Amino acid sequence: MRNTGIIVMFCIVFIAGCSPVNIEEPKKNSVHPDVPAEFIISFTAEEAPDLTILLNGADVTGLFMVGDGVVTASGSSLASFTRSGTNVFEVTDPGSVAPARFIIDRVGPVVQILDVDTSDGLRVAGYLQDDIGASSLSINGSLAAVDQGAFDESIVENIVNDSLSWVAFDAEDAYGQLSRTVFAHPRGTSQS
Repeated sequence: MRNTGIIVMFCIVFIAGCSPVNIEEPKKNSVHPDVPAEFIISFTAEEAPDLTILLNGADVTGLFMVGDGVVTASGSSLASFTRSGTNVFEVTDPGSVAPARFIIDRVGPVVQILDVDTSDGLRVAGYLQDDIGASSLSINGSLAAVDQGAFDESIVENIVNDSLSWVAFDAEDAYGQLSRTVFAHPRGTSQS
């Protein structure tokens, strides 16, 4: 009899711990090249519960349609509420549902320059900013070493004329998105 009581208690705790509402799509920590095709929330009640649905802080509840055990909205109807980078999809009412953070990766890494030194050639230091992580960088066509997004490279100048050169950064992120950033640099003056 004692074992039966333990099993009954376990079942009650297990059932009580299960959320009556779950975010099905987009999956938590998923990465998408653009807006997910569909946003889906499932529920276990006979009728759809009274939900408050937020996407990046905006109330998008009115854009969802009720189906059999789910509420759904098309990605195209929610596109204007998304952004490139990290997005947060959440159900705030009832409040027991963990938000689903997902990434839309529309663009390659952004190059941030921290230092340019021309005292002995041309040295450029900075980092690549990207929500899912940069995978490679070339500067003026030469592969650069990137360590956790940071780089510090001596490079060959692409000379435009006696007073100007340019530096081209071609970066790729872990999802394959590319970016190209070109900076003009005055020649013959130290910028460090």
